[in-house]
Amino acid sequence: MDVLAEGVHACTSLPVGIENSALGKYFMQSLFLRVTGAQEQKLKCICWVMATNDYRYRYDLLNEKHYGECSEYKHKRGIYVDLCNLIQGYDSKFTPLDVLTDLPITEERESELRSKWENEIDDSRRKEAEHIIVEKTKKGVSLDQEDKDEILNNLLRKLYPEKEWRERLFKEKKVQFVKDIVQGLIAVVEHSPLTAWNYREFLFFKEHWQDVVNEKQLILTTNEFLGSGLQMFYKQLVFEQRNRIAHNTASCLKDIPTLDTLADKGYVYKNYFFRFAILLVIDEVFTLMFKRYRELGLRQL
Repeated sequence: MDVLAEGVHACTSLPVGIENSALGKYFMQSLFLRVTGAQEQKLKCICWVMATNDYRYRYDLLNEKHYGECSEYKHKRGIYVDLCNLIQGYDSKFTPLDVLTDLPITEERESELRSKWENEIDDSRRKEAEHIIVEKTKKGVSLDQEDKDEILNNLLRKLYPEKEWRERLFKEKKVQFVKDIVQGLIAVVEHSPLTAWNYREFLFFKEHWQDVVNEKQLILTTNEFLGSGLQMFYKQLVFEQRNRIAHNTASCLKDIPTLDTLADKGYVYKNYFFRFAILLVIDEVFTLMFKRYRELGLRQL
């Protein structure tokens, strides 16, 4: 986010008229390369910190792991898995979802969610009680109102499944995690020349960002951190564009994009705001994971 904010500050003095549309396109490409480059360097630094602290990992990194520029998703996933494994070396009970534990959520919001969740369970138990009463009646069991109340109260007195509540809370934190990233991105670029140069694309992003970046695509298991849908968008929106700009292949191609590409339903997502959002989600995941790695590592000293 800092690199993106620097880019916004750098272009604030530029005029946004039609005469500068070509400059705007060039600036967006340059800023995109800076953001992708910063992330790649961050991942390399994470690898070297881990290699400095763990000699066995250093051997594997130098001899068996080939992460290159850390630009492909499979390389990012490899580093993520390495982080998980080393963290679990410090804490065997660690799961990647644990990094969401410290994310802030207001007491009011948590209380609201808890109340809603408990009401859903109570409603489910009332339906279960009704089903039990119906089944007993069908079998010829005579039940008065006191018996029916006892069946219902026995179900309502059961303890709430706290494991299910933690999962619900984690889901809410994933929703808030992604939402905060997107809102942060919008806040940084909204009143800048970046949006003036790409106003239609920005409005589409504000309305449809959840089509690409959402909590369902934030997996956070020990061997994967993005869902298949977001992996596909990363490859098509970020990785391919990164290579196209970095190696200047667009300059030797004609009639790109083709009419078929323009007609494709996915083409509307090929704008830089979606690309920045995907990169920021990946960046925040690694930031939280590396923070937990450093905290656990310091406790071992």
